[in-house]
Formats: sequence, C-alpha cells, structure tokens
Amino acid sequence: MPLQWAVETYDTVTSTQDVASDLALQAQAKNQSPEGIVVVAKHQNCGRGRHGRNWDSGARNLYASLILQPKVALTDVTLLP
Repeated sequence: MPLQWAVETYDTVTSTQDVASDLALQAQAKNQSPEGIVVVAKHQNCGRGRHGRNWDSGARNLYASLILQPKVALTDVTLLP
C-alpha cells in the first residue's frame, strides 16, 4: 500500500523537527500512524546542527523533516541513511 503523505507548511518554526515531533505525538494520541507527515518551513529560528549547535536558517532554502517508520530491525537502523 502506498504511503499517504500529509504536508504541513509553515512560514516560521523553531525547528521542523520540533513540529514533526509534536505532530507525531498528536497522531499517536489519536491511535493514528504519524508516518508520512512532512513538515516544511520557509524559516527556522532555532534549528539544531551537529554537536548541538543552534543556528538561524537563512532565506531561499528548503527546511523540512519527514516522519518515516521503516520496518527494520534495530541492528540494521544504521543502514538507512
């Protein structure tokens, strides 16, 4: 069965990952799967980089987070990227 996508768009967010996490928790509270939720924003004002570094995103880029729930053994998770 094909994945059903739900794209949520925002002008400004703290972080697309923050919003995706909140939406996933809301879906799970309703006994729904959050898989397929895509969060897109024009601007992030509290993005997180490597090693815990904060950054403010510039304009003219794509900022997005996608929720997937692959059926993969925990030992194989590192093969996903």
